[in-house]
Amino acid sequence: MKRTIRGEYIVFFLIVLAGLAARLHDVHYAFHVDEILSVKIASKPLTGVLEEALQDTSHPPLYYFSLYLWINVFGSSEESARLLSVLFSCGFLCLSYMLLRRFVSLWLALGLLSILAFSPLFISLEQPARPYALIALLSTVNLLAFMRVMEEAADEHKRLVVWALSCGLLLCAQYLSALMIALQICFALFYAPSKRLKILLYGSVGSALILPWFIAAFGSALSSGDNPLPQISWISRPTPEDFLWSYFVVFGQIQGVSARWLFILLGMIGTAYIKHLALSKTLPANHLLLFSIGFGLPMVVYALSIWGPQSLFVVRQLIGTKIVFVGTIGLCLSTLPRRLAGCFLLALLIWMSAALPGAFQDNKRVSFRDAAEQIDRKYGSITVVTTEADIGIPLDFYRKAGSVRLWETIAENDGGSRVICRRPDTNSRLLFGEKSCSVIAENERSVQLLFLCKPTNCSDINTKALQSRHTLVAKWQAGLFSNVPQQLFLYEIRSVS
Repeated sequence: MKRTIRGEYIVFFLIVLAGLAARLHDVHYAFHVDEILSVKIASKPLTGVLEEALQDTSHPPLYYFSLYLWINVFGSSEESARLLSVLFSCGFLCLSYMLLRRFVSLWLALGLLSILAFSPLFISLEQPARPYALIALLSTVNLLAFMRVMEEAADEHKRLVVWALSCGLLLCAQYLSALMIALQICFALFYAPSKRLKILLYGSVGSALILPWFIAAFGSALSSGDNPLPQISWISRPTPEDFLWSYFVVFGQIQGVSARWLFILLGMIGTAYIKHLALSKTLPANHLLLFSIGFGLPMVVYALSIWGPQSLFVVRQLIGTKIVFVGTIGLCLSTLPRRLAGCFLLALLIWMSAALPGAFQDNKRVSFRDAAEQIDRKYGSITVVTTEADIGIPLDFYRKAGSVRLWETIAENDGGSRVICRRPDTNSRLLFGEKSCSVIAENERSVQLLFLCKPTNCSDINTKALQSRHTLVAKWQAGLFSNVPQQLFLYEIRSVS
């Protein structure tokens, strides 16, 4: 017995260590636009953090204040800011194993932990200086605390307090988690009659911790009838393929390999559970809870995004349900003979290993730090212009010699001009001021400039005034392991002599 326990701890430690190593890969890589937003907000004085966090209505304040405390001790470099997320991820992996052991056997729990440790989705979300590692950690804490509440125990009050606090903290990290908390309360109403009132009371009180912040952030917009979430207007209505891919993305995408093989593999695993369920004619309550969170909640968000006033369907906002989805795979595998289940689990791990390079920063996006250094070295203080905030913000963050501008009007035609400036949101306002984009001034139409764009938007430079003056002078590319590599083109706009 001691040998088994010792072996379990060794394997557990090695899996967590390897998962953290994957999250530390390229931790020094240049920030992307959303990370810059996090660091700029958290680097302000405490009153500034409060003010800016209230303006970013799409995210509750817990991560910003956590990063504020972290930066004041360890600094705001790429490595430092991301290490906070890696630390949260370490806690997430450890607690996830405790949660998984409640449902499946030891060897299967270790296999599922490997999926969480090496999943391209979790790695790509739990390294950046963004709140998703914190959300993953608190989602796991919340579900684990709820499972403990559902058990009969002498310290019931203590367990209820812990769960209530986890509800409040989770809501302070992600508003959408209110759906998970509501589902837990509804589940208790049916499956814990003797505790239903206590669970409803403690869950309501714990969730109410976010109300003062919610009122401060949304009160004005709601009272005036304005859109309370203008920052997420870019989220498009999801398609059925988007919903299906939100599960496949846990295992990643292999360049040149069709995802239908992964669909077949997961379909076979799911079929085994359905067959077992048909034979046993019994669905355990804890299984129902996991399937409801893993599949039911994403369906609710999908329906709200299709028929509601605003789409909310973004995979990274559903990270809590994807943790549970991995747990449901364990439930399905546990119905198979051990060797067959091991083969399926090994196949999933092999798939993830092949897809893993696509999760790393240097394979996903161009380094704006490298681009800025190259531009400064070759062109000095010449102004760079772009119509895309997610290009302009990181380039301006890393540029030392010259400035970066967002152009509002760049495309002209016989009927006049069309207004272009992509993502004029909180990110743009924070960096470029209240008026994020500016029109092309008359004196700018004849001077030397640099124009940076993604290939799909480079046609914005084809105006009457600029078309004959621009030349492609540099190109950067990342995403060799992706089916859609990221490219940036730099054009020089020559001055008019």
